[in-house]
Order: sequence, then structure tokens, then C-alpha cells
Amino acid sequence: MTTDTCRLCGCTEDHPCPTGCAWADETRTVCTLCVERVRAMPPELHVLIATAVTAGDQDEIQKLLLQALAADLLELQAEAKAMEMGLAPITAFQVCGLLQLALRHPGLSPELRLVGDRLVALFEQWFDAGAPAAAIAIRRGADPAHDRPLTVPTTEPFEPAVDEIEVKPPSLIVLPGGRG
Repeated sequence: MTTDTCRLCGCTEDHPCPTGCAWADETRTVCTLCVERVRAMPPELHVLIATAVTAGDQDEIQKLLLQALAADLLELQAEAKAMEMGLAPITAFQVCGLLQLALRHPGLSPELRLVGDRLVALFEQWFDAGAPAAAIAIRRGADPAHDRPLTVPTTEPFEPAVDEIEVKPPSLIVLPGGRG
């Protein structure tokens, strides 16, 4: 079995999870962010993944995880569960910008493009109510004709406001100040 690599997310000592993690087991094969996910897995999936990890078969691990993901998402969909997320305004604006960049990818499927466009519209609607300049920037951000290279040098490193993101168990996506 490969040690010093999380068998679920693939993080390592040198490349931990973005929000930080540590080893949750003595064998150093599962990180603290994934340990609850491992415990929640059906025993048969746990055995299949452990067998694939022991064999070092990354393709099989990926296949099994994708199958488990599909089953989990279908179950949540059947239960009509959604995610509630509260974002600070600057973080919401940043996420919207990242989403707009992703929407420009030429290989994006029409279904995903529709989902992304709907989310951008929700961000725009929220900002339109209290920060019209941000809503205009969002509208312009969707149009590549308005792209400009960054010409102002930044002197201080920017720390994203990750601590301001609060993800709650299934319900609805909530943008600051209202429901989307």
C-alpha cells in the first residue's frame, strides 16, 4: 500500500489539501479531511478501493470513486437536497469571475454551460440589488470584448477570504443578503 498519499484526494505531505490537513491514520493513507468520507463509505466500496490502492491501480480508484460519486449525487437528487452556502460579497464576486472564466472553455458541455449561466445570473441579480457597479462588472465580465490585460502591478500578495466561506449541509445556495 502506498503511504504518505491520501487514498481519496491524493494529497501528500508536500502538497496538502488547500485548506490544510494532517494524517488521520498511522499508515498515512488518509488525511483528516477525507477520514469521515472513508468511514461513511459502504464497506464493499471501502474494500474495492483498498484493493485498488494496494495494487497501485489509479485508474480503478478513479473509476470506483466516480461510481460512488454518481450514486451519492443521485441519492441527494432523489431526496431533493441542495447545498446552502453563505459568501462574503468580495468572495461571491471572485467566485462569479472564476465561473465566468470557466464558462469560456471551448469544451464545456451545453448542460454545464446552462448551469454556469444560471449561477452567474444569480450573482448578477444579487449584486444588482445593492451594488450596481458590481453587477455591471459581472455583465461586462461575460463579454471577452471587455477583457483588458492587468497593467497595475500589485505590490502586496492577495490572500483570498477563504475563511469567510461557510458551507452548510444540504439545503439551498444563499448569496449574501438573500436566497438565490
